[in-house]
Parts: sequence; C-alpha cells; structure tokens
Amino acid sequence: MVSYAVIIVSEALVGILIGYIANMLFIAIQFTGRIIDRSMGMMIASVVDPMTKERQSLMGQLQYMITILLFLCFNGHHYIILAAANSYEILPMGTLSFSGSFIDAFMTIVGNSFVIGLKLAAPVIGILFLIDFSLGIIAKSVPQMNVFLTGMPLKNMVGFIVLYSAFIYFGNFFIKIPYLTYQNIILALKHL
Repeated sequence: MVSYAVIIVSEALVGILIGYIANMLFIAIQFTGRIIDRSMGMMIASVVDPMTKERQSLMGQLQYMITILLFLCFNGHHYIILAAANSYEILPMGTLSFSGSFIDAFMTIVGNSFVIGLKLAAPVIGILFLIDFSLGIIAKSVPQMNVFLTGMPLKNMVGFIVLYSAFIYFGNFFIKIPYLTYQNIILALKHL
C-alpha cells in the first residue's frame, strides 16, 4: 500500500511539473503586459485575475487571453497531451528522482520564457522610451509646458498603436511557441 502511495505522489509531481512548465509561457506573457502597462502609465488601472486572485495589468490580461486563444488555435493543447504521454517513456512510473541537472534545466526554461516575454514587449518599450526621452527634452527646453498632462495621452495613444501593430505579428511569432513548450517539458523530464 505504501509503494502505491509513493507512485501516486511521484506521478502527481510529474503532472504538476508538466502543468507548471506549460503555464510558464502564460506567466511570461502577463509579465510582458505588466511591463507595457508600466511604460504606458496605466499601472493604476488593474483588474483582479480570478485564477491567481492577484491584481493584473490590463495589457497583461489582454495578452493573456490572446495567448490562450492562439495556443488553442495552434494546437498547443495537443503538444501538452503528447508531452504527458511521452513522459511515461522518458520517466517510467515510480522512477522519479530529482537531480542537480534538473535545477539547471528548469532555470534555463524559466529564463527562456522571460526572454520571450521581453522580446514581445520590446517594440512597445522602445517606442515609449523614445517618447519619454522626447518629452524630457521638451520639458527642459519649454519649462512652461505641462509635459505630464500632454505626455500621458500621447503615450497611451502611441502605445496602443504600437501594441496593435505588434499584435499583427504576434501570431507569426507564436506559431513556434507550442512546440517550444513541448520541448521544454521533455527537457525537464529528461533531467529528472
């Protein structure tokens, strides 16, 4: 009876690991939205995410929903089911043991996920940085002008335009993500 309990717990841990690695992309996307909201000056307007019970940024929630839709459109759920099925070949039942190489592999996966998030946020952050820089020069050269009142609507308008333009290419970028998620799950399972 104890051996069955150990097998059940080890398989549950493998399932949690697969789910967490698959969710890593969505966490990175919400991180991207938070960075974009901070650059646009919209951090004050946040919503409560019913899944995590935390306050999330508006752009983070928008990108999260679009990511879920694209993940399902590009059959990302099939890759997760395939990874769960292949986990029995890579890691037979009852053979779970954590090794030092697993921590390195897991940290690589986490780092790659956040690099993807930063790549998605880079166009908006770059353009908004140039706007902030320009507004700083205007504030220094024309001190009578209230740059804060002028800059906020400008940053929001330009931020939405750049974000819309980035969403056009979001699907092309996202085509690779489901297979990358599958590779990350297999990489983590091979290092267990």
